[in-house]
Amino acid sequence: MELRRARIISITSGKGGVGKSIFLTNLAGIYETLGKKVLLIDLDLYNGVISTILNIHQDKTVYNFLEDLANNRFVDAKDYLYKYSDYIDVLPTCKDQRQGNKISPRFVEKVIYSFINNYDVILIDNSHIPTAISLIGHDLANIILYMISNDSLDIANSREILNIYDNIGRDNVEIILNNSFRAKQYFFSEKDISDVINRKINYVIKDSLYIRNIDKYIMDGKILVLNKKIDFVNSKDKKWFIDIANKLCEVTSDGEEKE
Repeated sequence: MELRRARIISITSGKGGVGKSIFLTNLAGIYETLGKKVLLIDLDLYNGVISTILNIHQDKTVYNFLEDLANNRFVDAKDYLYKYSDYIDVLPTCKDQRQGNKISPRFVEKVIYSFINNYDVILIDNSHIPTAISLIGHDLANIILYMISNDSLDIANSREILNIYDNIGRDNVEIILNNSFRAKQYFFSEKDISDVINRKINYVIKDSLYIRNIDKYIMDGKILVLNKKIDFVNSKDKKWFIDIANKLCEVTSDGEEKE
């Protein structure tokens, strides 16, 4: 029998606060509705917010995992995970930003490969700063999602960052434009942004997915697409989420996974 091997999707951006972590948790929620086992790994070691979004009070983090692994105290990889639901597990980021400086990049690959045969999808939330650790997350990814907002400084900065990805041979980067970041307050068209960054925009999050008072819902600790209190996902929006989730896992229209 062929072992399951997770599809690895890594997300990053050119600046903080563009919505990548919220998008990633919602993507995990969509995979749950599709019956897929998901692991969320927060590798944003200095500004990670997955725990905040999901209201996780973690005892162990990626730092504890790597520290124990380096010092031969490692017992069971599952001991370091937070079980969010029957389908979603979370490996939280460091509690203290100073711990991020103590993590050796050479152990990060071991962490990811500890779980690769236990999940259908591994979602990695990476820092917007291209650190050695975030680049390892990209190295292992099948797809790198780069989220960009409709902000002039973000767009200009992204052009330079994406050039770096080109120079180091990252040819699996796909661009996702977040137009729900500030609904009805964007100034550049999709073509304008594409021309500046010299890249095709692969996905666009529509402004219909803008949520007023989003912080109130985040405080509930529930993934937005799974939160029955929110009526923001109409049938078209949900189909968009499902389509992008399937495309990122290379699933065909008949439900079969591509080779």
